[in-house]
Amino acid sequence: MANSKMHPFHLACALLALALGVRTARAQDATAFQLNVGHTGSVSMPGFAPPLKLLWKTSLPGAGLSYPLIVDGMVYVTDSAYQHKQFDGTSLFALDAATGKIKWKRFVNNAQHDPRRDTWSNATYDNGRVFMLDLYNVLNAYDAKTGKLKWSQLEDQYDVANDGSPPTAAGGSVYMKSYSIDEANGSRQWTGFMSGTGVTSPAVGDGGMYEASECNYFKFRLTDGFPLWHTDLGCFGGLSTVPQFIDNQLFVREPTIVAPNSILDAETGATLGTYPQIGSTMVPALYDDGASRFMVVPNGTSLVRYDVTNPASLVSTWSTTLDDTRIVSAPLVVNGYAIAGTAKGGLYVVSPQGETVWSANLGRPVTETVERGTSSPLSGLAAGDGIIVVPTQGDKGNKQALFAFGPG
Repeated sequence: MANSKMHPFHLACALLALALGVRTARAQDATAFQLNVGHTGSVSMPGFAPPLKLLWKTSLPGAGLSYPLIVDGMVYVTDSAYQHKQFDGTSLFALDAATGKIKWKRFVNNAQHDPRRDTWSNATYDNGRVFMLDLYNVLNAYDAKTGKLKWSQLEDQYDVANDGSPPTAAGGSVYMKSYSIDEANGSRQWTGFMSGTGVTSPAVGDGGMYEASECNYFKFRLTDGFPLWHTDLGCFGGLSTVPQFIDNQLFVREPTIVAPNSILDAETGATLGTYPQIGSTMVPALYDDGASRFMVVPNGTSLVRYDVTNPASLVSTWSTTLDDTRIVSAPLVVNGYAIAGTAKGGLYVVSPQGETVWSANLGRPVTETVERGTSSPLSGLAAGDGIIVVPTQGDKGNKQALFAFGPG
């Protein structure tokens, strides 16, 4: 479990939300990329265990589906609009988590959209609202139950390449690339400084917001954006990626050979250890079973688990081949079970001992997790409220689909 300390201001906001009947996130909700504000990709869900059964399948238009959010009986997902009849927007869908039926949909029109490329968005949840940031840097806040637009703000220069990075909402604030935004009205709370371009989603933990950009890593104080530390690996040609926070440590990746993947001390930014360059889909899942800390990483057609309890000395504990095509989704870990999808359309559950204990053929490729793409939203699997939700690519009719599975 990721350690975090709530500032008194954010605690007061949470207590006020409870008093007003606003739905705050629980530990088993999926509220951001890789499930939570630390982006660990791991969650504990009581009663969840294989075998699984298909609960529903819902087809959606568009050319790319984001990672889903799962909160309070609802599933939220955004899309890429290039294949829409309108070539100028992106949509947010809200589905019933029990049936997959669309409860509401909101289309965001980008009047200046260039029809030669996609426009897309990603979302996060906090305090009864869904916050959607699009490629053009417009942040919209919606009531999670009704879809009513609460506010809409242009948060930075319009149409900045790659600035549609997934936001992260926590404790009354929406954190996006070098900014903190007030969830209540969209006003700027503070501005940090982070150079570089590319898709990155801030991680939150231990009173700080963490960002990663081109061999540079940052921690900003949540309350006012004061830079607590900056670690520069001194390399050139790196790329922005999503940092991951767990147990007072920050896991950062460079998907090239210019710098090692590193484990940093979240308090100081000091390097505690490194881990291998593995696979083309580099986002791992991190979890703590109470005695040890583990990392599950895709490596071609296999999932590999490392014991990372001692960052200076990693140990591979198992490697399991899934099928004859590469793993394309960032893996998740639910109750110690690793879950991943493949380009062949396979969905696999691997036990804590490294044995494949359940699988299904979805009949279409699982949507790939591509941090450095600019034509589609950042995608991934989601787990929350007792279910797994899987975005897949389009079929011959160009209909993408979400699949939902639960314990059989």
